[in-house]
Amino acid sequence: MIHRPRLENQNQNKFNQDCDCDEVNQLFLKYVDKLVSGRTVATILFPLCSKDKGMKWLAEKGHCAVGVEIQEEAIRDFFKESKLDFTERKAPDDDIIIFESVKKDLKGVIKIYCCDIFHFKREYEGVFDGIWDRGGFVAVQRADVNMYVDMLKQLMSPSCNILLNILKYERTKYKGPPHHHTEEEVVSLFGEEYTVTCVHSHTSPAPQFNLEEVDRRCLLVSHKEHSIASNRNLSEYWRTCWEKGTLHWHKNDVHKYLKKYLKTLTRGKPTLRILVPLCGKAVDMKWLSDQGYTVVGVETEEIAAKTYFEEQEIPYTVSKDKTLGCPLYSSEDNLTRIYCCDFLKFDRDVEGQFDAVWDRGAFVAIEPSDRPRYCQVLLSLMRSDVVCLLVSYEYDYTKYNGPPHHVADGQLQELFGADCDVLRLELNDSFGEQHRAWRLSAFHQKVHSLQKRKIQNMSTARAALEWNKAWTSWDPDRVPFHKVDVHEALETYIEPLTDGRTELKIFVPLCGKSVDLKWLCDRGHHVVGVEIAELAIQQFSEEQGIEFKSQPIGPIEGTVYKSIDGKLEILSCDLFSISRQVIGGFDAVWDRGSLVAINRDQRKEYSQLMHSLVKDDGKYLITASQYDMDQYSGPPHCVTPADMETLYGEKFEIEILKEFNMPSFGMEEYTMRYYLLSRSCVDVGPSPAKKTKYFKT
Repeated sequence: MIHRPRLENQNQNKFNQDCDCDEVNQLFLKYVDKLVSGRTVATILFPLCSKDKGMKWLAEKGHCAVGVEIQEEAIRDFFKESKLDFTERKAPDDDIIIFESVKKDLKGVIKIYCCDIFHFKREYEGVFDGIWDRGGFVAVQRADVNMYVDMLKQLMSPSCNILLNILKYERTKYKGPPHHHTEEEVVSLFGEEYTVTCVHSHTSPAPQFNLEEVDRRCLLVSHKEHSIASNRNLSEYWRTCWEKGTLHWHKNDVHKYLKKYLKTLTRGKPTLRILVPLCGKAVDMKWLSDQGYTVVGVETEEIAAKTYFEEQEIPYTVSKDKTLGCPLYSSEDNLTRIYCCDFLKFDRDVEGQFDAVWDRGAFVAIEPSDRPRYCQVLLSLMRSDVVCLLVSYEYDYTKYNGPPHHVADGQLQELFGADCDVLRLELNDSFGEQHRAWRLSAFHQKVHSLQKRKIQNMSTARAALEWNKAWTSWDPDRVPFHKVDVHEALETYIEPLTDGRTELKIFVPLCGKSVDLKWLCDRGHHVVGVEIAELAIQQFSEEQGIEFKSQPIGPIEGTVYKSIDGKLEILSCDLFSISRQVIGGFDAVWDRGSLVAINRDQRKEYSQLMHSLVKDDGKYLITASQYDMDQYSGPPHCVTPADMETLYGEKFEIEILKEFNMPSFGMEEYTMRYYLLSRSCVDVGPSPAKKTKYFKT
């Protein structure tokens, strides 16, 4: 049975009136940055949202709002008063799904579930970047607050903050709701893993509840910061160790497993960028640099970075990194860089993604409780197909609790297995006198290869089909995305894409056996395509009568097929393994179905790749579709104008060249759009913010 969390009937209307107002809550406006936490697009939960105007305000700022409300009338009033049209999906007849309905605006950035707050599950929307609790906590009966807090914890991402509003008053004069709570109660309810800070407090009367004085407080609840410094116990003791040079963990020689498994780490490729988390002053970095690799280290202690460059006699400079605001030590040739910061705050915005990771002691240095967070950060920094070589230890942790910390059999598989192929390369007895001093009788060293799985069968519509089999026997029902004619968008908008120029270098990602490739070549352009299914390339060669010569790509795994006249190249490889260093920059990009083919969670990586490939004066033509994702989940995946702005708006001006309805996949409403992205010439100073231009035809 669906019900509001036991609000006493006689006070329910008063409580709702107290929560509902025509303006966005001032505390929400004042502290919303703590919810968004610098994200370009954040998803914020509004429990017991009623008609909270903050949801619309947040959506207008480019973020997403998810509300939960039991009263159907309040939800409809919200959309009506906000002048927003909405679509509605009723819950399926399923014991697992126990919400009544979900309503969302046409852009899909505001969703409100009609259900009991205690029935709202993590499975519905995943975890949230922030939670604005304007009145949920004080609305539930005091006997239910433990259950309510447990529910909130389940919905928090590791970096999620909650803004929680509480009220303190004389309980002898009023029993609630909204219910009386103290800051101490909240601290006790959330427990030791969370910090609770009062960010605002003021006292005012509440005549609607016959209270002369109510202490209203806004509390910030967040996961406790586990900085790498604390994880490694880098107190004065550790700093003294650095200053005196008594570093028992430091090795003067290159790690034997790095030498032994270098080819496993680099897959035999030259000129890679290798990440070394919690690097200290490891001589491994100099050795890797001497092999021709670019090395990026991350270390909490600045003295370690300074000592490394001085001991290795490497000329260096020190600057302040613009993204993290931390000291950055760089060799004069910029091939070795060490960021002095907390590794858990080091994200892909700083250096992008890496081609290899050498973890010689980071995973075993951090507190075991922080390993899931470390795993998330590390995976975000690894390109597809990249190898992390990780050294760990196994011993009786009841006798010694580290660091270095014990890593049980199976834990790496548990943490990384969903994204990586985990392979143990070695297990060796490494017991020595030092371990005897730790009261241990056995100490084993392990080496694992963690290879991030590359996107398999990255073709134009890479759903759960076996694409090579589909290509083997051409069947339009099995390969429905292939067109036998030149795409209408390319033919119509070739002039704005090329500015009327010839002999341009044009990129076609996930090209399949598209006839567009030959059409562009025939117009005098040099065309480069990428396609994972080699059978598609072979069929293209046969059907178009184009002879290819093939050879290994070289820097990355795969084969390049080049036409005899040199005008056309098709790379058979993982799309995400390419870079500007491999294939150069492009004057134009024709995206006939690539963006809509990849998974939604890969879009940021995809857009970053495209940013890097398009020249400063380049153009980018994209086709994309928008539809109700409750009716169809793709591929091709839904792309909204807001998605385009998020992915490309910072670097490109975006125009919608054409928009039309094309009923597809059993849906009457299926909107196709052709976008033209234009990159301005090289900036010579501050430029105005780029805006999406809507030109409908």
